[in-house]
Amino acid sequence: MLTSVKDQTFDCEQLVTQIGQGNLAAETALVEKYQRVLLEMLRYRTGDFALADDLFQDTLRIIIERLRRDSIQEPAKLSQFIHATARNIIIGHYRKEMRRATQVNSQIIERAVDQSHDQIQAIIKQQQSRYTRKLLRKLSIPRDREILMRFYVWEQEKLQVCQAMELTVTAFDRVVSRARNRFKIILQQ
Repeated sequence: MLTSVKDQTFDCEQLVTQIGQGNLAAETALVEKYQRVLLEMLRYRTGDFALADDLFQDTLRIIIERLRRDSIQEPAKLSQFIHATARNIIIGHYRKEMRRATQVNSQIIERAVDQSHDQIQAIIKQQQSRYTRKLLRKLSIPRDREILMRFYVWEQEKLQVCQAMELTVTAFDRVVSRARNRFKIILQQ
């Protein structure tokens, strides 16, 4: 006649021995004996009921497999073995999560975005420069070309342009103004 699990009581040493011999009633008794305490510990340490339930299943599976296969050296310390196994399962879970986690480094992203923006601006500036040079070649007066190139394309300082072209500041203002007006006419054409 089969006896129910509730009719059988096992101490720690009997649980270890009986599970090692393949007694399913002893496995069920183990689950019933440690379920409440183990779940509470897992829920407390994880703060997540669903995760605690999953880790509870994993813990029991590992413990039962171990007891079926190898037993433990000190069966009287079954409770400590179960709690240590549960702690290791929790630690393993969080280590796995840490390896999977990807954290966004916003500084790297900003630099990448800024660089691409700078690259686009550089390309636009390069294209504008080519177009401007092409139009400047159409100016009939070489001095107009030179002053506009130095000041607007090469972005030389006003005093630097004056020295290179041997102009006074007042003369620079008149020459650059006339050159811009002639260039504007070319642009409008």
